[in-house]
This record gives sequence, C-alpha cells and structure tokens, in this order.
Amino acid sequence: MRILHCIVDDKFIDEEINIFEDIKGKHYMEYIFIAENKNNHFTYIKNKELIRVIPMGESVEYINKGDFDLVILHSLNSIPIDYISKIKNNVKILWKAWGFDLYRYPNEIRPFIRLKRLKPLTKKYWNKNYKKQRIINLKVFIYDLIYNKRIKQSVERIDYFSGCLPIEYKLMKDSVPYFKAKHLPFAYFDRKDPFTDEHIDHYPQLDSYILVGNAAGVPNNHLDILAKLKCNTTAERKILLPLNYGGDGKYIDYVINDAKSYWGDNNIVALRDFMPKTEYFKLLEKCGYAIFGHEQQAALGNIYKMLWQGSKVFLSETSVNFKYFKSIGMIVFSIQSDLTLKSINRSLSMEEKKNNREVILKHSSVKDALNEICNIYTTVEKDKV
Repeated sequence: MRILHCIVDDKFIDEEINIFEDIKGKHYMEYIFIAENKNNHFTYIKNKELIRVIPMGESVEYINKGDFDLVILHSLNSIPIDYISKIKNNVKILWKAWGFDLYRYPNEIRPFIRLKRLKPLTKKYWNKNYKKQRIINLKVFIYDLIYNKRIKQSVERIDYFSGCLPIEYKLMKDSVPYFKAKHLPFAYFDRKDPFTDEHIDHYPQLDSYILVGNAAGVPNNHLDILAKLKCNTTAERKILLPLNYGGDGKYIDYVINDAKSYWGDNNIVALRDFMPKTEYFKLLEKCGYAIFGHEQQAALGNIYKMLWQGSKVFLSETSVNFKYFKSIGMIVFSIQSDLTLKSINRSLSMEEKKNNREVILKHSSVKDALNEICNIYTTVEKDKV
C-alpha cells in the first residue's frame, strides 16, 4: 500500500516519521510539506531528508498522480482545505485532527466544536489586547460563510478521522452534520515514553513545584489559574510556567509579571526558550502538582507525563480533557471544586498513583499506539477491496 503523509512543521513530526518508517513493513511511505514555494525553512522539523516540499499550486496534481492508496493529513493545516475535495475518489483520506482543527477551525467565531475556551480574566485580557485579531476573526467568519460549500465538500470527502482523544469523534459527529468519516484512531507518541510494563514500579522523587499550563497560548487561561492559586497557596510556593511554545511576547510578559507580583522573582520559573523534550520532562519531575486550564483538548503529552510520574493533576471540570480522563477511571481533580489550600498540599497516595499508571497502560500504552497504526493499514486495505 502506498501512503502519503501531508505534514506540518511542528515538534511532534520528527518522531512520528521515525515511527512510521520503522514499522512500515511492506508499505511505501512518503512525506510532503505543502508550501508557498520550494524555498521553505523548517523551524521544528529536523528530519528533512525524508520530506519533499511541494509548492501549493502543484500539490493536488502531485497527490493525484502519485498512485497513493491513503493520504494522512497531519492537521488540516497540512493542506489548503478546499484541496481535499479535489483528491481522487479512489484515494482514502485519514484526518489526524489537532486541537486547532477542531476548536478554532474553520474560524474562531464558529469552529467545528464550539466551546467557551476563555475564562473571565483571560477573556478580559484578550478583548482588551487583541482587538485587531477580533476584526480578523470576523472577516474570516464572513469569508467562511461565503465559501462554506467548499469546507463542507472537503469534510464530506474525508474517509477516516482520528482525534487526539476518542471523545472528539463523538463531539464532531454531534456538532457537524456533514461529517461522515469513520473513526480510525491513532495516537502520536514517543517510543522513549515510559508507558510500558517494565517501568511500572519506578516512581521519581517529586518536589512540591506547581506546574501551570503547557505553553504560552491564551487558552491555557493562565490569569484565571494564577488568581485561583493566589487564594490557595502561600507566597513561598515554587511555580513553573512553560511559556516557550506558542503565544506572543506581550502576553508572556503579562503572565510572568502577574505571577511574580504574588510569588516574587525567586519563586517563579518561567521558561521562554524552547527545550529538548528529555530536558523539559526532567524538569517536570520537580512538579508534584499540575494545573491545566484549557477547555479544549490540549497538553496531553504534559498531562500523561504528570499522571505517570504520580503528580496530582487539576483540570477544568467542564473541559474535554477532564471528561475524558474521568470516563476512563483516571484520578484527576477539578480546578473549580478541588483546588484548595489543603488539596494543593496533599500529594497522591501510592494507591492513587498506581491506579493512574494502570489506566494509562490500559488505554494509552506504547504497545497500543503501535497496534493502532497497524490497524490503519488493515482497515484501509479491507475497505479498498
């Protein structure tokens, strides 16, 4: 089977290419990056020798002449949306949906899955400081209304769908009437992740740092989380703020200054420069507690890392993340109901830590992730007969 991957320039892609290459077996793999022109410079991707840069205007012809059996779209950003419906009907299409795809696309005003993503303090900041973006969002919304037929045709053309969480398939089915794809889940993962039986009994020695968020994006709702923490921690507590991915400088400065106004310069560890994953994950072992304020699916790599190492994780009880993790038996806590002075000072019991590891191994192990990829091949080959 000939499989084409349409990719984006992101930190996840290198490892995914390595995995698909290592387990491709009899199948042929190809990776393309659709760009304005061939002189594209990658920011995150290092594994460039396997990637072909295809000019946007040539991409549909390239796909249709390639005799591919399956095209995997790694995010809708990997291809212009209206090009999807132009791919030949005998080519199966699998959409690996990222958070942006579902909660901000086709536009911020009316995305595929509509959530109230911003909490009050963060929304107030956004309304005050992103007025130009609000105008842009309105223009894009109007544009999408005009060209809604193209979006509908492209989404209808997609054969298979994989979100980052299984719950997202039902959210799409409930929200988008023209979404007809079959559910064919597969997860991004790193083979160096410790989510295996052989690591089941090793727990790192955690410190009492509190991790707030996973990136600098406004949907982390940093301002609301920090406000809640100020009422439920002492000023001597150490706070780790990963602000080295996404976001903009003005917002990052505002979040750091807001945190330092209560905890002081010495107690705030604000990350602004991108770090290798191994180095970053080692730093996370200082954090016995973690708070993620997203309403949408987000920060899964960080959340799984914190749960596996035995940290206490707080999520918004109205969020996609919280609902999913609760549904599979994970012990996570509500920001709204459980984030108290007592709770943020009581670590998980060993029984609770073991429960979370067992749930991860049941639902998100490395072995399961590899099996999901193999299932893609089996399913597509069966459907094409």
